[in-house]
Amino acid sequence: MTPMETSGFFFAHVNYLAHHFLYANEDSLFNVGLILPDLSRRASGRRKVSLLQQSDNREWLSLQAGCECHYEADAWFHECDYFSQVSTKIDAWITDQKRTGLFLMQRSWFLGHILAEMLLDRLIIDAYPHSLDHFYRDLNAVELATLCGFLKAAGKQDTTAFEHMYRGFSESEFIRHYRYNEGLVESLSRLVQRTKQNGFSDSEKDVMIQQLPHWIELAHKTKKPHQMARLLWNP
Repeated sequence: MTPMETSGFFFAHVNYLAHHFLYANEDSLFNVGLILPDLSRRASGRRKVSLLQQSDNREWLSLQAGCECHYEADAWFHECDYFSQVSTKIDAWITDQKRTGLFLMQRSWFLGHILAEMLLDRLIIDAYPHSLDHFYRDLNAVELATLCGFLKAAGKQDTTAFEHMYRGFSESEFIRHYRYNEGLVESLSRLVQRTKQNGFSDSEKDVMIQQLPHWIELAHKTKKPHQMARLLWNP
């Protein structure tokens, strides 16, 4: 599969791999819980993924622990200097490009926010390519019925769309496209479309692909918070 081919499934790509890489252990249920709050947005009902009542179901408790870790990571990540610096610089670059007639139909702050997250996944893939194998093994190790039962116990009402998305997400292994600049930009464009903004034109894709190596270097060099100690970047 080439970087620009797709499986037909469109996903709201964020830093799925970073959540998994930073906190995963030997428990596949816990590890899937680390990304379930983002994946479960396709299920209708209560937005936050948290059991509505106490349970002694060990599988659900492992998923719950992973979800809690996800929310804790989101809280510190969006307040850290890395996120602030990288997202602000991307926002400023997009804003400057608007003066040339590009990215007029997209929100610059949104692109800065999302791309700052996606770049973390790219850095992990570049430095630890086998991390994706662990990621997808965990996804395939957990029964979909277990996930749906947990989500309904957490306030989700209809998991039909989630089930379809989860199968496609697991089977397509779409995050592997992040290793290519073209694939990462295409993923960002599709996310933009899912938020009711215009996808990128060919000219916008081209200029962003040209700029991406500079942002990867920026993300690489920007100081990470202590919670990212596992990211042992090479100088």
